[in-house]
Amino acid sequence: MPRYLMFRQPPSIITVADHNAIVFIDVESEGEWRIRHTVSLDRFLTGDPESGAIPPPLKGRKNAVLVVPDYWFANATYMFQSRKRSLAKAFIERKLRADNPDLPDIIHFFDYAFDRTEDGEPALIVYFLQDPLSYQVYEKLSGCDLTPARITTPAFLWEAKLKRIVSGFHKGGKGLIHLLAPECFLYFFFRGRYLFSRHIAVPDHRDPSPDVFNVLGYEINQSIYLFSQKARAEIDALYLTSSGREHAPKLTEILGREVQVLTALDSASAESIRIPGPTGAFTPEDLSPSGDFLSISHRRLQTEHEWRPVQSAGIAIGLILLLLLGTEALFLWKQARLIPTAAVSPGTTTEQTIRQYNQAVDLLLADTAHPSPEKVVFEIARSLPENVFIQELTIDVDQDPGVDFHGVMHVPDPDAFRKYLSLFVRNLNRHIRGYPPLRVKDIDFSPCTDNPDRANQAYRISFHLSLP
Repeated sequence: MPRYLMFRQPPSIITVADHNAIVFIDVESEGEWRIRHTVSLDRFLTGDPESGAIPPPLKGRKNAVLVVPDYWFANATYMFQSRKRSLAKAFIERKLRADNPDLPDIIHFFDYAFDRTEDGEPALIVYFLQDPLSYQVYEKLSGCDLTPARITTPAFLWEAKLKRIVSGFHKGGKGLIHLLAPECFLYFFFRGRYLFSRHIAVPDHRDPSPDVFNVLGYEINQSIYLFSQKARAEIDALYLTSSGREHAPKLTEILGREVQVLTALDSASAESIRIPGPTGAFTPEDLSPSGDFLSISHRRLQTEHEWRPVQSAGIAIGLILLLLLGTEALFLWKQARLIPTAAVSPGTTTEQTIRQYNQAVDLLLADTAHPSPEKVVFEIARSLPENVFIQELTIDVDQDPGVDFHGVMHVPDPDAFRKYLSLFVRNLNRHIRGYPPLRVKDIDFSPCTDNPDRANQAYRISFHLSLP
């Protein structure tokens, strides 16, 4: 065995839970995933970690995604004027704690998105774990060192998948019929967001009896009516995924509206992971741990994820400061070696020796009077508003001390640009006493033509700040 394999990390896993069992899936780097272990939900919850419910090779692995039934989640919409995330989080925690007094941990398992109502009023859409069973599963997995990094549902996975394959998915109301045997899952979305789902137990649709589709048609019509009550809008399109080509015409006839087959799923069906239930419709790409699907994480894990870029930036700045300090220390060490030589040169008089010492001291004082590069970097970083990013920074501390700054500012509109530009100038003048002080008109700026952020405008900014 090659030596490097001894240090290879074991592959991550994905966990799929429903009301009957829990399935553990190996996430292979080559894209070939396989079911590693299946255990009944009762045995998993009642057994101790050493009971054998989870094989030892699985314990301690990175549990990238936990997929749970849709009804373990709930969503709610709250009217909320502010767009500050800190205020939104505090508001949601108070609402969830007041509405769910029997679930004290609910404040650690939610996510939200800013939205607007049909009338244009600002609102919050909140997603959270509502079923007590979900907390039992999470605690049991954590006790086996398999804490899930993300928790999602088939409905959230369908939302992300339909955004990719259905044109105009973000407009109006859409419904999806996922027909299995002997059950059916209905998913409803409004303006590109998941609204609700239903699980319907129906007779086997392979039965030629028309009663099967009559029952299914009745349940779908009831669900469409429920959608109109919740969204105050009508369904624009109904889609179907099933194993039978004849199912769409039958449902179209019974419902009196067109039911479209998701043809884009045919090529992916061979790649789907063979799992019983609704999760079996998804491919490894759909369930990728880095996938762009809605999910929640424990607040502690989410905070760690949010702070990761800050930590990376701190490490980078620390390395830069270490390099600068090392360079400065080397320079001072070389200067210190020159002082004794100049001071005790053979054949010099006392006056000459004193003069040489004075010259050496003046040289050191002049060097220490220059601004410290690491301090300048620190003060510039401290002066940056949250939407200004450094692209290039050049510091000259020798002949003509100064700073050349090149960066990018992301703002929603020109008024915000003027506001944050003035804030940046004030911060710089407060933390770095330039000579003369920097003014707003001293800054050159121009719009970015290659801005990937469509939600905001980007401006390149640059200036030269003279240092004392």
